Amino acid sequence: MKLSSFWKGFIILIVFFLSIYTVQGQALNSWRAYLSYQKAKMIEETPDGYVYAVYEGEPAGLSATRENGSLLKYRLTSNGEEVQLLSKVTGLNDVIISQIAYCPDQKILIIVYDNGNIDLLDTASQDIFNIRDFIENNDIADKSIREIDVFGKYAYICFNAGVWVLDIERKELKNRYIQGKETYSVCFWGEYMYAATNDGVYRANKNINLLPASNWEYYPLNYGGYDKAIRKVLVFKNQLVFYQPESGVYRQESNGSISPVSTHPNTFNQVTTLQNQLIMLDNNNIYFYSDFTPQPEHTLANANTLYISSLNNSDTYWLAQDGDGICKIKKSTGEKSNNLKIDSPKRNLVFYMTHSYGKLLVVGGEGFVNNHDYAGTFMVFENEKWFNADEKAIETETGIVSRDFMCAIVDPRDRNHYFVSSYGSGLYEFKDNQFVKLHNDINTNGALKSALPNESFHSLFVRLGGLAYDNQNNLYILNENAIPEQIAMYSATNEWSSLYYSTLPRVPVLRDIVLTKNKQKWINAPRPLANHRGLFVIDDKGTIDTSDDISLFSTSFKDQDGETLDIVNFNCITEDQSGTIWVGTNIGPIIFHNPKQITTNGKFDTCSRAKIPKNDGTDNADYLLNGVPISAISVDGGNRKWIGTAGAGLFLVTPSGDQVISNFTAENSPLLSNNIKTVTINDESGEIFIGTDKGIISYTNLATEGKSDYSNVYAYPNPVKPDFLGDVVITGLMKDSNVKITDLSGNIISQGTSVGGQFSWDCKYQGKRVKTGVYLVFGANNDGTEGVVTKIVVVR
Repeated sequence: MKLSSFWKGFIILIVFFLSIYTVQGQALNSWRAYLSYQKAKMIEETPDGYVYAVYEGEPAGLSATRENGSLLKYRLTSNGEEVQLLSKVTGLNDVIISQIAYCPDQKILIIVYDNGNIDLLDTASQDIFNIRDFIENNDIADKSIREIDVFGKYAYICFNAGVWVLDIERKELKNRYIQGKETYSVCFWGEYMYAATNDGVYRANKNINLLPASNWEYYPLNYGGYDKAIRKVLVFKNQLVFYQPESGVYRQESNGSISPVSTHPNTFNQVTTLQNQLIMLDNNNIYFYSDFTPQPEHTLANANTLYISSLNNSDTYWLAQDGDGICKIKKSTGEKSNNLKIDSPKRNLVFYMTHSYGKLLVVGGEGFVNNHDYAGTFMVFENEKWFNADEKAIETETGIVSRDFMCAIVDPRDRNHYFVSSYGSGLYEFKDNQFVKLHNDINTNGALKSALPNESFHSLFVRLGGLAYDNQNNLYILNENAIPEQIAMYSATNEWSSLYYSTLPRVPVLRDIVLTKNKQKWINAPRPLANHRGLFVIDDKGTIDTSDDISLFSTSFKDQDGETLDIVNFNCITEDQSGTIWVGTNIGPIIFHNPKQITTNGKFDTCSRAKIPKNDGTDNADYLLNGVPISAISVDGGNRKWIGTAGAGLFLVTPSGDQVISNFTAENSPLLSNNIKTVTINDESGEIFIGTDKGIISYTNLATEGKSDYSNVYAYPNPVKPDFLGDVVITGLMKDSNVKITDLSGNIISQGTSVGGQFSWDCKYQGKRVKTGVYLVFGANNDGTEGVVTKIVVVR
């Protein structure tokens, strides 16, 4: 059959567009996790050549135990390294991983989370089976896992209140042994099952019912140590081996005699058996025992190894290393290879984030009356690369501990110049990802003040909060507990000064400062003390001279219905595109529609609450998020509000707040946690960055900032291939454009209004996918200007 000239031309046109249009972007409504992969803590090798590694997530505090977190899958192939970062986005059912263990018999990786949730990952099919029995068991408050010991098709999950038996083949929890005793490990020797507990070692005959506590007997070990401190029991060469930290490793023969294997004075990171060897590792060496000899058969000097695994080769071992990721090492030569370091956040600590000038700035501290003592965490994400500040090096240079970073900001004159505030040591300055200077109460002409100025350690109490630049490039810094000035300014000419307002109560906790379009400054004081909580507003009349400033502070507000609101916490502030002020409180969001009138009239006691109509034929309505503690509010390119909460997840609401569009929770989405700390938006791409108490995750949103013209409009993905089933996004539009999509004949296929600067199309017409062809996108702004702004190629 011959093709007509029309169809010949059409095919040539399609081929042409397929050759030039290769635009891609992050898919609409997709999630992406940004978790820490810096310090590997555990590793397991599988028969197919993969290794799975767990990485430390964050330190819960300087004196607390470090939490584990993220999971990585890795293999070296003929085509290079294969790396996959596993999270809720890829199908896991929780976030903070406490322990993993591999079952060779079933080819299952057992993943147990800090809350008791369990995933079984089939390493052959990659299917994940979730078991929630443990997490839903209400009689166990603390589900902290000590170890997982695998024997055949059973896994014995040792935790603070006994041992739970997991039938891996049947994928179910079966029995619970030694109830009420904190159990660290178990093993089988002869006819008995042994368990190391906080009350010493217990055993029971494995051929009888192990459920009754009466069938377990205390098993004394007369080795001269403190048997309640035994943390590991295992079997090697048909002898019972046990380990007490800071005492050593011992063995008991069948005749009952006990002798030391290693009287190591320090604590081993791991004592295990691999490849018919007894292996111990500490912070400096790996010790291999092929028999009970006075000295190890082989020793490898390797610092900071926390975990070791080997399954496929008796000369090859995989190491999880503190600070150095994972690597492979040969026992015979000590040669290391496959050193894998992942570019990622340093920690899963996040308190505040901001996205500006193409950069995501993250700090991970906290301070509320007192320091939280979180390590000085400052991270920058730009062009798919992470910069992580080295707080140890900064401490060495300054002689002052770096703790509790609270806020960060980009200098509008230099996008590679940042300032970071801390709750204790002052203001840190960075340039080109290098630390430059610490500004504190000593070197700022008294502008920055210590909360304890008369103490010898005064420079450890320079407590700073929010940061903001005005349109003249002056930097404002909130200085908590400073007397009498509690706001400092670092001018565009690098001069320091203090701002004093008699209306601001003495020594409150000051958290955020927002400089508004109408030349006001809004500051929230979140501390729940009656005289110290509230909102502070300043009208500076567009100058840095404070002599004629108008300032008001209020602790109590009534809503539009005259109801006095029971607000205990004023948690966050933001200004939307229309100049309206939104404040997050413990009872939900409150709104100030005409903020200029507050300082004009000198009356600061009335606010509004958004109402959602019931649509039941009456005028009745519910207050938006009434009674829900609000922790963060961010505004997208469509003036919609993304509202983070303390416990209820993330809400997307309409610009006026009269409708909830979406509510993302940890239960119905990949959201890492329902406890949201901070939210910020990349206005160019629409990516919503969500900081939770378990790390950072993002969601790709339709709304972006509108452009000034149609000169840089494009669609993605483009071309639209047959296997793509999502929405095409047209981006780079003017704000709230009227969009039409037509075929080449001018027939309207789809139309609507852009959300900010973007519009989406499902590639359908009257419910069915459109035919292969070229489709034209037209955009019109409010004044009616219209033109062809881009083309979309669809291949069916």
